[in-house]
Amino acid sequence: DIFYLDFEKRSGQDLKDRSALDAYFAGRLSKERQTYVLLNNVMCAEKWDQVVYRLLSFGKCDIYIVESLVKPIVDALSQHGPVNVEEIKVYPYSFKDYLEVNPSKDIDESFKAFARYGGLPEVHISKGERECDAMLEGIFNTIVLNDLILKNNDDPRKLMAITKYLYTHIGKLTSIPEIAKACGISSGSAERIVSDLEAAYLICRADRYDVNMGIKKEQPFVLYATDNGIRDFALKFDTEFSMDLAMENIVYLELKRRGYKVRAGSVHEDGTTFTAIDGDDHEYYKVVCSLDSMSCEIKDVIDNANRIVLTFDRDVKDSCGKAKVVNICDWLLN
Repeated sequence: DIFYLDFEKRSGQDLKDRSALDAYFAGRLSKERQTYVLLNNVMCAEKWDQVVYRLLSFGKCDIYIVESLVKPIVDALSQHGPVNVEEIKVYPYSFKDYLEVNPSKDIDESFKAFARYGGLPEVHISKGERECDAMLEGIFNTIVLNDLILKNNDDPRKLMAITKYLYTHIGKLTSIPEIAKACGISSGSAERIVSDLEAAYLICRADRYDVNMGIKKEQPFVLYATDNGIRDFALKFDTEFSMDLAMENIVYLELKRRGYKVRAGSVHEDGTTFTAIDGDDHEYYKVVCSLDSMSCEIKDVIDNANRIVLTFDRDVKDSCGKAKVVNICDWLLN
């Protein structure tokens, strides 16, 4: 049996009262059959945690809660007793997923659209730029309003100032004191809002890596957007689109999607965009839109056999020193 309730839509409005929600499940659940309950935005319902905790103890019942904030879910359920909660990380479409939904013979043009409009399922480039912007605006405003302003009581002015600052500085080294100074707020407020933006999956923080000592460096760090489309919309009237930054963001998310521990750059390895760690194995990635834009100094040091240079260029040599050169579309689709 499968039950799906969305408390943001009309079908879930009548069930926001605890007694109504209890009555809905009463008599519908069978102890004999496996049951799956999917709840979207259940935190909108009154005393939802009590209902969910009772469902967890009801026979063969698995509950999936769709929220962008995980910690409040865990904290609320834990108050009623021991509970096994697992977080299932869901990423936007990969480029391979994107092509399955938006098939095209022109891979490069599809990648350009993917880089600009991101990989959220609701955003279809076939509907046109205006429709894409409208969808991105709705998603962005919903997250900012519902998850950050209403639930966390974040100050709207400070929140937007930090959001735009972080999106502008994607891929660049930064720190909490720098963010606080740039936005004119205290370090404590900056740390809290950055953490809230991470919890709401608008940004993700990448620590640096010291290849000689084998440890991560927590300050300064590098931030990336969880979706290029939302970032591009948030900065639409403030900055020009950058393919270099979009590519870097895409590679970061893809490495995370493939299960690597990802560090931004490498403290002692010049010319590295990412260090990807899988157990004892390390791979070094350099992301660049065109090899022509790489400086001679970086080209000279790209001689590590475990280094991969990802570029949008086609018909390039398959090596740069000892490093392997791969077209980014081919790498994403491999």
